Amino acid sequence: MMLQQTLLVIKLNFSKINLRLYTFGYIAFCFFFLTTRVAFSQTINNRKTDTIWLARYENVVLKTTNGSECVCSIQNPSSSQSATISASGAAPDIVFNDSIPFNGIHILRVNQQIIALANFEGKELLIGNFSLEEIKVIVSILCMKDD
Repeated sequence: MMLQQTLLVIKLNFSKINLRLYTFGYIAFCFFFLTTRVAFSQTINNRKTDTIWLARYENVVLKTTNGSECVCSIQNPSSSQSATISASGAAPDIVFNDSIPFNGIHILRVNQQIIALANFEGKELLIGNFSLEEIKVIVSILCMKDD
């Protein structure tokens, strides 16, 4: 009789623990769901972003927005080889962060990244990877969307 009562008490304690875990899990899920909805609803709709991995001899045309600042980033993630890229389509006065004009042929050293912050005036930018080795280049653009 004592053993049955002890087992019944243990069983009731486990059911209380399971109920608490279930309630905690439900509350945690609701909190996570609501916070992500609030976070993503703030400004994600006002931006245009693209990130592309370019293999050797591939190119991409990036469409920019008219009248807003854009950030164009080109990165060589290789840890052993330099990458050769070409960039064109921007106004002649737009430069990368190292004061080299945007339009032209660029050699990216190992793990180098170049960034241009400018108003590209809605132009289409052509970025190409012309590396001699099998090096992938990461090209990213972030612009405000047209209204």
